[in-house]
Amino acid sequence: MNFKGHRCIGSCNEAIVEVTEIAGETLWSNPKSWPSGKVPVAGEDVEIESGWNMTMDVADTPILRLVSVNGLLNFKRGMNITFRAKHIFVRAGELHVGSKENPFTDNCNIILYGDKNSQGIVMDNAVEAGNKILANINVVSIFGKARN
Repeated sequence: MNFKGHRCIGSCNEAIVEVTEIAGETLWSNPKSWPSGKVPVAGEDVEIESGWNMTMDVADTPILRLVSVNGLLNFKRGMNITFRAKHIFVRAGELHVGSKENPFTDNCNIILYGDKNSQGIVMDNAVEAGNKILANINVVSIFGKARN
């Protein structure tokens, strides 16, 4: 028998350069918030970089391929939001929809897309995930309307 080890297969994750100081709020809808100078479009990979404080202020996103959250991603209050992606990976960052003290009272939909033949993703060189996945290895916090 002959064995060969591989660190990862597929789209491997790069190391994160962590920033301890969080920048001022930036808006998802503002092209100046993005290194490319344009708001993400359907099928793109998106990274909320370490040190960013990004606010989702788009009512309906296109279907994104992979959203990696390494900074802060908050959902804007006072509007209904539908966030569409094939993969959402909260890796070194935080995803917040409301808080315990101030719940999100508007409508929030996080819709994940894919089928059994869609490409999976590799997370942290050891775990391979399928599709239609919200993976969290840091902080996801979702607080909504009170229920009976």
